[in-house]
Amino acid sequence: MSDETTKTEDLIAEPAAEEIVAEETAAEETAAAEEVTADEPQKKYSPFPAKGDSIGEIIRKLIFIISITAFIVAGVIFISTLMQSKRAVEDKEVNQSFADTTIATTVNEEGEVVTVMPTIEEQVEHNNTLNDHFLEITDNYVGYLWVDGCYMSDPVVQGGDNEYYLKQTYYDEPNKAGAIFMDYRVVMREDYISPNVVIYGHNQEDGTMFGNLKHYKNNIEFYTKNPFIRFNTLYDIGDYVIYAFFVTNALESQDSEGEVFRYHDFIESLKIEDTFNWYLEEVYKRNQIVSPVDVKFGDKLLTLSTCSNEFTESRFVVFARKLRPNEKKEDFDFTGTIYNTNARGIDWDAIVGTAPPVTEPAYETVYSDADEIGMLITRSE
Repeated sequence: MSDETTKTEDLIAEPAAEEIVAEETAAEETAAAEEVTADEPQKKYSPFPAKGDSIGEIIRKLIFIISITAFIVAGVIFISTLMQSKRAVEDKEVNQSFADTTIATTVNEEGEVVTVMPTIEEQVEHNNTLNDHFLEITDNYVGYLWVDGCYMSDPVVQGGDNEYYLKQTYYDEPNKAGAIFMDYRVVMREDYISPNVVIYGHNQEDGTMFGNLKHYKNNIEFYTKNPFIRFNTLYDIGDYVIYAFFVTNALESQDSEGEVFRYHDFIESLKIEDTFNWYLEEVYKRNQIVSPVDVKFGDKLLTLSTCSNEFTESRFVVFARKLRPNEKKEDFDFTGTIYNTNARGIDWDAIVGTAPPVTEPAYETVYSDADEIGMLITRSE
């Protein structure tokens, strides 16, 4: 082999001095970096924003914290709601067993078990017992309400407004179910009771309060089997017969003509015959049924109002009148009850936003109880 070839191979085989120096320097720098890293404490991950975090990391941590907080809050609310519902159901069961003890059963000559209704004297005595019991719990107690077929057996209270008992029980304890309460404008004394007693209750999914009133909706069969309500007050005992029920809007924007039937604002004003007759016409105009129950001026009315679930701010209302003197439950025949095919129903065009703009209606003044002293309001023809 020639000397030239040998020299060339030696040049290829042996790395250049510059490369050797570069490699040695890089190795020294790597070792030094590893030594420094080993001496420094390792940075621990924290779910909370910390010094040195990037903007993106801070945002991710904040989103995580907010999500966890929302989840915990939702869980607490859910558990609280379940506990409140459990309390309401248990309270209803206790009240029902206590309030319904006057009905007895016996065996007739044919060996059949029959119900024995209490005498008037027994009913009055039992009502006095209920009054004493609940007045020890709250001075706001005004009566006791039963609705046939609706698993409804509850004390009724009255506050200084129509807001307090929306979220307070009759024990004056916070509860989303609230209590069944009478409109604060209703007058109830030993010598006088307003011509229209308006009572409110939440539409609870667990069936407490007014949650089971919905069984009447568009249901003639249920109505004919359960047409009566009992409402005993501090001063009297009374049976009522249902003559109407319907779903209605609470906002002007939910009606093409901007009309809202403020059924709850007619309490003392129903002492006026013209107003009473107009009020009854408005009820019949919306009534889902045509029943054999007649209503006339001078009848004592009972109105049960609750929220409904057809649309936001909808209401379901049940209307009843007190049985007249010498009138009995057996006097009524509900077999002829039919649906009211001409009833004014829900204005879906207005609710979903396809109704034409509200036009200026013709007006007529009607007396109502829109505040404590009464006032003149307007209604469309």
